[in-house]
Amino acid sequence: MRLLSFYSDSYTSLEKGFLVQDLHSSSETEHLLKCLLLEHEQYYLCTYDKDSDGCIWQSLNYFRGKGSEIRRTRILPVKGVPLYPYILNSSNSAVFYTFAGACSVLRECKEIIPEVKGILDLAGQCTIKAPKGDFPVIVIEGLDATGKSTLCHALKDRLNAFLLKSPPSCLSQWRKTFDEEPTLIKRAFYALGNYIAACEIATLSCKAPVIIDRVKFLSSVNSMSFSKSSHQDISLKKELQTLLSTIQDLSTKIDKLDLNLENFKEKSSQQMETIHLDLRQQKEQINGIETSLNDMDSRIQVNEHNLESLLKQNSLLSAKIDDLENRSRRNNIRIFGLPENVEDNNMEKFLTSWLPEILQLPEALSYGIERAHRSLSSSKINKADTTRSVIVRFLSSYDKEIVLKTAWSKSPIKFKDNVIQFDNDYSSSVIARRKLFLPLLKELKKETQIKTHLVFPAKLKIFLQGGPKIFDKLEKAIAYIKSNKILDDMDWASTNLKRLVENGSWKSLDHKKKLKKK
Repeated sequence: MRLLSFYSDSYTSLEKGFLVQDLHSSSETEHLLKCLLLEHEQYYLCTYDKDSDGCIWQSLNYFRGKGSEIRRTRILPVKGVPLYPYILNSSNSAVFYTFAGACSVLRECKEIIPEVKGILDLAGQCTIKAPKGDFPVIVIEGLDATGKSTLCHALKDRLNAFLLKSPPSCLSQWRKTFDEEPTLIKRAFYALGNYIAACEIATLSCKAPVIIDRVKFLSSVNSMSFSKSSHQDISLKKELQTLLSTIQDLSTKIDKLDLNLENFKEKSSQQMETIHLDLRQQKEQINGIETSLNDMDSRIQVNEHNLESLLKQNSLLSAKIDDLENRSRRNNIRIFGLPENVEDNNMEKFLTSWLPEILQLPEALSYGIERAHRSLSSSKINKADTTRSVIVRFLSSYDKEIVLKTAWSKSPIKFKDNVIQFDNDYSSSVIARRKLFLPLLKELKKETQIKTHLVFPAKLKIFLQGGPKIFDKLEKAIAYIKSNKILDDMDWASTNLKRLVENGSWKSLDHKKKLKKK
């Protein structure tokens, strides 16, 4: 039995695989092949047999689980076409289709051929799966002394390319040694040289075009085969004509490549001009934007200056309005704690009789009340739980001062189990500023016998042994009290005073308590 491997030029052709020739025409050969191929999911099996008339038949079978015959065709024997000596065929050539296959043959010769070790070391440094570059690879083939090298050097200078030879220069020192070895070893040497050259080509093609001066599988053997070949009917003249035609085609392609490069340069130049024009336009737009931003910055600075002036003017006007409002309230007093509905819808009449009675005022006073009413309350406050204050306006500031001083002198005043308090009527901004001092006043009144008073508009006056002290800010008053140890026993960290100084307002604690109750 003989086993031959062969490949076809077409990838989809059936003429590749293994050819098994049974010299004894045994019927078990096909059965054994099917058993060997059971491990494969699908395969094709082509058998040849001769009938009683001497005709040869080809049966093509496809196996995928179960086998099925695709077709059966009669084969007519013909005389084989003579092959050119350089062409490899399945009957007279050992072709290495893998890098490992060529290495394995040389590896077996390591003990008898010392040079093999250096070749295998070079092969181990190759990257077989190196990525291919984008530049073209041009191979120049032909007979010796036909101008290949001259053409290769001309192409190299014209395309600014790399020039390589096969086998590569790293193996050329061993060519003479392997040319004297058997055919299988020779072909393994040259095949390995082609694989090493292919790695170098893949690397260089990433940088520039690559020109290859001949791909030699076995130059010396081919030359010898050509000289000894029995196929002398192939004319050298035809070969030279074919070679010249190939060179002319290559020259034409190079001219086309030059033309394409010129067109590419022209298009690139036009595109660059367009890009430069766009950049100039964008630069002009950016300059315009920068000018606009500078103008806006100038306008913003002017507006900020105007705004600052307006804010100062607004502050002065607000202070003046607040002063005018407080001046308009000079004849007013506020009464706190007066129960609701005691006035019977006539507050002026009620107060005219109630004030002299509750304050025991002299009868000689006129007590002219211009107007009196309850203060407005927020819609969010439950009126049933809240007693609104009463605002009273007198015709004379003298009467107002008499009533207010008398009420302060008789404090505390009670009416129907309610504590009645009297105070001046101030604007809302003054009331807010004066409220900041109330917690400290309560602490001083609770912990000491020191006399205090709130001076208009919102200043704390403390009467001490060394003389009165006036403070316009709460933190200054607290710092003075702490530094002079006026309230030594007070835990400042646990009182509301510390939080008041930090937050600038007493609303936080009172507001939280109201929210919890709701």
